[in-house]
Amino acid sequence: MCAAICAFSGSYEDFLAAGLCAPAISLTLRISTRLKTLQRLEGVLIPTMLGLVVPIVWRYIIPTDPCHVVSWYLACLLVFLPGSQLVYGAYEVEGGSIVTGGGRLIGAIVRCMFLALGMSLGWQVFGHNAATPYIHKRGAIASIPPREACEPGPNDIPWLIVFGLYNFPMLFFCLVGLNCRIRAMLGPFGVAYLSLLAYISLREWNELPPTIVNIITVFLSGCLGAIYEYVTGTPKQVALIPVVLILAPGAGAVRDTLGGLHRSVYDDGPNSHMWDGLVLESGSYAFGLYLAQAIWRPLIRKRSRSWAREAESSPDLDVTNGNEFTQRI
Repeated sequence: MCAAICAFSGSYEDFLAAGLCAPAISLTLRISTRLKTLQRLEGVLIPTMLGLVVPIVWRYIIPTDPCHVVSWYLACLLVFLPGSQLVYGAYEVEGGSIVTGGGRLIGAIVRCMFLALGMSLGWQVFGHNAATPYIHKRGAIASIPPREACEPGPNDIPWLIVFGLYNFPMLFFCLVGLNCRIRAMLGPFGVAYLSLLAYISLREWNELPPTIVNIITVFLSGCLGAIYEYVTGTPKQVALIPVVLILAPGAGAVRDTLGGLHRSVYDDGPNSHMWDGLVLESGSYAFGLYLAQAIWRPLIRKRSRSWAREAESSPDLDVTNGNEFTQRI
């Protein structure tokens, strides 16, 4: 629910709509994880169920412009978007792991396509001609999930409120989902909060291209995460994953797949290509992360060796006491 506002710049109405759609997705996820016969179908069942539920909410509960519906389904799919696969896939390719990195990127593309196609399949049950009142057309062109999000307007929630206030519950639940203990949340929370605040500040400044903003944001996040790892020994990924999750690099690929479906029925719209957007977006995140890693990796390795020597020279040291030292070991 928070993702509709924090990750996709939605309104309070979008927040409510996403909350109405989310229980069906949670129930589907729980059932598919409990039943072994459905575990391998999770990637298809969840978007298909979302395609069933969203048109019901749109048609009968919260009728609104199609652009708002985009934030509804993306908010529900947030944790299923392959953001980390995209970023680390490009990162590993640059680091020399061509097969592993390329496999991650291809896997991310296929996952995005499955999300978009599964949702479009479920959409045909209750979403057939759902867009007719807004585009004044019927048939296939009015029976595909909307692709274009709403343009920024004067009635939007101010960005200071979104990133300064609403990111608190959003980041808290992200860290809870990563099984991060409350007493260990302060560091990862601070890294993610400052990184996202820098991101929106640069975006609102509007003097830099979005790709450069992505590079600066992830570079800052990578440096802060490396400092956190250097001091505490906790892997920096705990602090980086919430940032990647909220920036949602896979959302554009899902929308571009839907854009291809719209073009297949001769629906005029922006001519965007999934591969171009996917590579550029994931590459910008990976560039910033790679730069931060290259700077901090030698220092972190040196620090880790120091902790290892400390442990070897103190055989009677109780490593079970003290959260910090246990994480270092």
